[in-house]
Amino acid sequence: MRIVAGFSASPEDYFLARAAHEPPYVLQKQLWPWIEQWEPRFEARARRQCSAEGGLDDDDLAADGFLKLMRRLRIVLLQDLAVLQPRYPSLPFFAYAPFNGPEWDEFAVAVRSDAVGATEPLSLLVQRALPELSGVLESTREAVLQNSQRLAIRLEARLEGIQDGLDALLQGKVPVTFTGHFGAGPAVSLAPAPAPSTAPTLNFNTAPAPAPEPPVPGMPVVAALAKVFTVRDI
Repeated sequence: MRIVAGFSASPEDYFLARAAHEPPYVLQKQLWPWIEQWEPRFEARARRQCSAEGGLDDDDLAADGFLKLMRRLRIVLLQDLAVLQPRYPSLPFFAYAPFNGPEWDEFAVAVRSDAVGATEPLSLLVQRALPELSGVLESTREAVLQNSQRLAIRLEARLEGIQDGLDALLQGKVPVTFTGHFGAGPAVSLAPAPAPSTAPTLNFNTAPAPAPEPPVPGMPVVAALAKVFTVRDI
């Protein structure tokens, strides 16, 4: 029944404090006493059929299962009613055996005391928490992976942009403009800056050149070109 309802079939996966107390047999046999009457008959019949036919038929298997089920249910019923009696003391069947008498009172008190102060075993708590913990770890892992992928894509795009800029500079695709000064007067550009092109461009001004500036360290080619295209007097 647990499997059909979607629960685990292993008894170790469940904890009921009231199930720790086995009802006394004197109480058990007062519920469905015909179980004790039929079990010996069934066992004798089963032995005879096993020797005669070499096994049990479906009817015998069903009868055996039914007797085992009823024996288990009367234990569960006694344990459950021991806990429920304080909540529903006016129920009629508490006036009849086996739910009254000294044996019942002693058993019911023991079951209720254990049910109130009992705690679940640590192993069951860990076992129940593992699926939840696994789900949290899996979702966290997915979030970290997605964030890492986004960062990797952004970093790759930036590196490609830097690489393209360096390639264009090395291949001469970036325009370089030089300005020359001729004659007296302030330096005035005679023409607007040309549109960017794939080849270096030169702009010349007729204004007198100021005193030559010392070359910038680390740029000998630019300094030499500046000297060539600078004329103090015409």
